[in-house]
Amino acid sequence: MRLSNHSYGAIAGWYHPAGTNWYWFGFPEIGAQDPRFGNYTTNSSTFDTLALNAPAYLQVWAAGNDQGETPPTQPTNHFEITLGGVVFRTNVVRAADGDAGGFDTLSQQASAKNVLTVGAVNPLLEGILAPQI
Repeated sequence: MRLSNHSYGAIAGWYHPAGTNWYWFGFPEIGAQDPRFGNYTTNSSTFDTLALNAPAYLQVWAAGNDQGETPPTQPTNHFEITLGGVVFRTNVVRAADGDAGGFDTLSQQASAKNVLTVGAVNPLLEGILAPQI
């Protein structure tokens, strides 16, 4: 068996690179929440096709667990990107990642059907103290 670890993923929802402006990576034409959260996309389908064509290969993907990321106050000036790739500045209020119920936290790669998705449920309040066996 071959394994590959992918502890990264496509940016979804809110994003704030250090020392820069806020960005919202949802699509304003679709709604206030990024529609890629929990959605089976063409990227998800590509990962499933890879798994189908290489049955001895297991892709391990990070779930994303995007929950609660949002500017500290809204409305706030931020950049958005349209379906056509146009970047513009706005102050429209957008939902926090994970919405009010804490759902919609999985990135699109984690929604593939034939991969192993690994995510956290609760934060480690004291950090990692020792290897978990």
